[in-house]
Amino acid sequence: MLSYSTIGIDPGLTNVGVCILPWDGPVFDYLIKPKALRGIERLDHIARDLEDYILDVVGPNSGGMVVIEGYDYKGFSTIPLAEVNSVLCLTCHRMGYKILRAAPAQVKKFATGNSQATKEEMMKRYGYSNEHLADARALAEIGHKMHVGTSSIRHELEVIQKLKGEKSRSRSKIKKLMPRALAI
Repeated sequence: MLSYSTIGIDPGLTNVGVCILPWDGPVFDYLIKPKALRGIERLDHIARDLEDYILDVVGPNSGGMVVIEGYDYKGFSTIPLAEVNSVLCLTCHRMGYKILRAAPAQVKKFATGNSQATKEEMMKRYGYSNEHLADARALAEIGHKMHVGTSSIRHELEVIQKLKGEKSRSRSKIKKLMPRALAI
């Protein structure tokens, strides 16, 4: 089984992207596909599939963190998507994971430097052909960099500080936090 891992989860009604980013080893990507299921059957399928996948790859909780994309509050699917998001959080909580939610704009800014980045830009950034897997990868990287406590990229630092609840720092203070070799 894996040592400490961060898990990124991008909720969706037709696909749920899952990315497991271990400290030592390859990245694991997975799509949960609830197919034509609706209602409680869809939620049950997503919860069981997520738990099975995490247990297969990571084993029992190794002290890791799960970062889940929060709500967008746009479109007709807000309530069903909130249900999916809640089931994902509950499943991970029951497995003993610390859970963090990141807003969609934060995920985009972390990955690309642009909080309004398109799905295509996100997929290109990580080399995926599926938007949910690209977002899940960005979410896993957010968790990883939060655990490590540093980044050499300004927009990543800004997102991490916000998620940690730290007050925004001026650009000059952020530059001081960056490793000296990379700030030159």
